[in-house]
Amino acid sequence: MVAWLIGAAYLSAQFPGIPRAVWIIAFILITTFLNVIVIRVAARANFLLMVLQLLVLGIFVALCLAYFFREDTGARLWSPFFIENTTAAAIAAGAALAAYSFIGFDAVTTLSEETRNPRRTIPRAVLITALFCRALFIVAAYATQLGHPGASFENADSAAFEIAGTIGGNLFASFFLAGLIVAQFAAGLAI
Repeated sequence: MVAWLIGAAYLSAQFPGIPRAVWIIAFILITTFLNVIVIRVAARANFLLMVLQLLVLGIFVALCLAYFFREDTGARLWSPFFIENTTAAAIAAGAALAAYSFIGFDAVTTLSEETRNPRRTIPRAVLITALFCRALFIVAAYATQLGHPGASFENADSAAFEIAGTIGGNLFASFFLAGLIVAQFAAGLAI
């Protein structure tokens, strides 16, 4: 449900005339349909969606870095690590968000019946997935803080979309929104 709520938040910010419930129902129907067909179709669809997500994330990081070097964002290369006015509450909120981002990696274990040598393969899959995603999160967060330091946004629910518009213009913001929606479908399929 969280995946669908996040996707609905981004789409509602872009298309405010359409209620969030419409987006949530559309996500539920499409992901349910794909999962009911066959798990192999869902797995193939999820793989393609993941490739598109990685492409969008790579372009996002590159644009953040290009924007940082082109514009004066007020950030320095070390500033994402040393923020002067950081409070304990902000650090705790960030830690909670980071922990929340990693919830669900153990979902790989649900595939233990379909894999060869699950006692060896599944723990490795969980570890590799968590390490890979951790690296992606660190790189993306670092680049984002360089391209858009601080936390002031018109709408906190769609902050990433706002950053995408700032660093890449309306064309990239539209591409980014499409990537976010693809990510929501991929998460919904996996969940």
